[in-house]
This record gives sequence, structure tokens and C-alpha cells, in this order.
Amino acid sequence: MKDELLSLPGVGKRRAGMGMKMSQRNALTQVQTLVIKVGTAVVTREDGRLALARLGALVESIRTLSSQGRRIVLVSSGSIGLGGSYLGIDRPVAASDCPAAAAAGQSLLMEKYRQLFGHLDMRCAQVLVTEDDFADSARQANIAATLQRLLALDTIPIVNENDAVTSAIKIEDKKGVFYDNDRLAGLTAEAIGAEALVILSNVDALYTGPPQEPASEQISVYEPNMRVQFGQSSHLGRGGMQSKLRAAVRSAQAGVSVVIASGLRPEALQRVVQGEDEGTFFPAR
Repeated sequence: MKDELLSLPGVGKRRAGMGMKMSQRNALTQVQTLVIKVGTAVVTREDGRLALARLGALVESIRTLSSQGRRIVLVSSGSIGLGGSYLGIDRPVAASDCPAAAAAGQSLLMEKYRQLFGHLDMRCAQVLVTEDDFADSARQANIAATLQRLLALDTIPIVNENDAVTSAIKIEDKKGVFYDNDRLAGLTAEAIGAEALVILSNVDALYTGPPQEPASEQISVYEPNMRVQFGQSSHLGRGGMQSKLRAAVRSAQAGVSVVIASGLRPEALQRVVQGEDEGTFFPAR
């Protein structure tokens, strides 16, 4: 895949707008309802097995946030990669095999989340959705009501697309309301009126170019009129940084503050909600 150039309003270098925008990051310390999205490259290892240490650290962080009175919704990728490994399917999983891999992997993923949350005396619940659920106002209202009720019952909702029935179409056509879980996370945040969305990735922030290139600069705050060069997406998931940027732009325009940060560093999530200069911040418009 060739590198792509994307120009979107609001992208700037780390040194641009720092003084003014850092005060806006402080608002994250007051967030009461937070959506956290974790990608396949965070949830699983290169061999397709669960990254247990990272999952455990994530669950511990969610417990800490919950103990502070915050309401957390988790949007978790990983079912296709995990199911493909379980079924002995070669990676990357072919589109025709994705529904079967998702069917096997979703139950395995939820079983592990249930165990990890259970060790901390917490509950979780699975919510599977399709793009039709967000295209229909009545279904979207039902999703929001279900999530709000679970939160009221001190239960962590874990949201994922129902890939067992939609993934083959998504991967072949690469289109729809949400082709990847980055956009799904944004739609979920909007539906429940969350103040913030944190997208945890295997890259620690948005850069002006591919992170491995010496000339690429890490972007601290979303600033206008910058061009960002993208390299190849991870073979582990459907998204990539371009997907994350588009989702962050849309969510910020809808009034949800967004941070793209590392899911490989356990302290990153805590630093985000403490208003620290962690990852790339997109202030709500």
C-alpha cells in the first residue's frame, strides 16, 4: 500500500497552540462519561493470542476510573484476530473467513473480559451492534438506553460490531456507517452523550508522517491546516491511523473531546484523564 496524504482541518505540530490548548485538556479531569476504544493490535499479540498483560492493565485502569465515579463504556476490537487464531486460520484472515472467526473469537474475548473484571469484583456485559442500528433512530435510541441502564447497574458495557454477520461485506467493500471500530466508538460516544473518547492504539499519537521516519513530528493538539502523511495500516485490524484521525475529527465536531494515545503503555490512559500531555488531543467543537 502506498503512503497517503490527508489534509483535514485542525491538525498541527506538537509545538503549535500548546499554551491555549493545554488548558482545554484539563477539562478531561472532569469527564464523567468516557468511551474507551482498544484496537486489535492492543488486544492481541502478533500471533493472534490475547495480550493478557495489556488486557489486565486496561481492566485495572477502568476499575480505577470507575472508583472515581466515572462511567466507562469499552469498545473492543479483537474478535476476528482471536477467533482466526483459535480456528487455525492463517493471518491476515480472509474476508470469507471473517464471520466464522468473529463468531468464535467474540465469545473467547468476552470470556476473558468477564474473568478479568470478575477478579476485581466488577461486572461487564456484551453489546453487539450493526450499522443499521445507528442508521435507524429507534434502534440507536434503544442502544443508548441499554448502555445507560448497564452503566446505572455498575456494569461495564463492552461494545463491538456484530462481525459474524457484517464483517465479510465490510472488508470487501470498505464502506458503511462504520467500517472499523474507531467510527463505531465515536458513534457510541455521541449516542450516550459521553464527554470524551479515548482511542488506544499501538501507536502513541498522531504524527505528521509515518512514526518510524526521523522527520515525523508527534502532534500534541489538533490544529488547523496541516497535511499528514500515512504509511501502511496494521495487518492486525481494519483501521489504521487514518481511520482514527477521521473518527476523531468527526467526534470532535459532534462535541466529543478525543484523545489518540498508546494502548501499549499502562500509564497512558491515566495520564489522559489527568489532563496530561499524552497522545494527540482533539478538543470538542
